[in-house]
Amino acid sequence: MEEQEEATGFEIEVRKVVGDEDVLRFMDSTDSYLTLLDSLSSTLRQVNCIINIFYFFCNILIINLDSSLILIKSRLNFDDHGYISN
Repeated sequence: MEEQEEATGFEIEVRKVVGDEDVLRFMDSTDSYLTLLDSLSSTLRQVNCIINIFYFFCNILIINLDSSLILIKSRLNFDDHGYISN
């Protein structure tokens, strides 16, 4: 309870020195800053999700391409020099 009274007393002293308008302006700017950080954090989480989805599909594509190349190589005949022969 005493801590609240001290904080309230401190707040009153700050308002005397700085003024109510300045305190409100500071609180508004702090609120705007925190809102902006929250928005940035949300956007970065969305971008991270999109990057993970892109990475997942790239891996699927690479696996499918690799499987296709293995299948194609298994159907072709190569000579001793690595060229395709009939």
